[in-house]
Amino acid sequence: MEQRELKKKVITIKSAEKKTTKNGKEFFTIVDENDQKYKVWKSKQDGSNSKAWDGLQALGLSIIGSTVGVAYNEEEKEFQGDNGPVKYTDRGVAFFEEVA
Repeated sequence: MEQRELKKKVITIKSAEKKTTKNGKEFFTIVDENDQKYKVWKSKQDGSNSKAWDGLQALGLSIIGSTVGVAYNEEEKEFQGDNGPVKYTDRGVAFFEEVA
């Protein structure tokens, strides 16, 4: 599997929604102030909690409006929509960092 370099930036969290896949895997979709979306997966492939999930839980109930550093992978993807292929950027959060 190709190792990609993590991108890092500071974001302000505008919204967060907990979701579950058809397979029962939990994740959050985080939306920043520029309407960019990020996925935070609950568990790693070995079943243990991901560092990003633990960081998200540490933010607690005050997550909306929080300004945090985020490290993430970015990948261009595509799915078949009703009117043909739809391209999008998938951003998977590796971890959060506190901002001074």
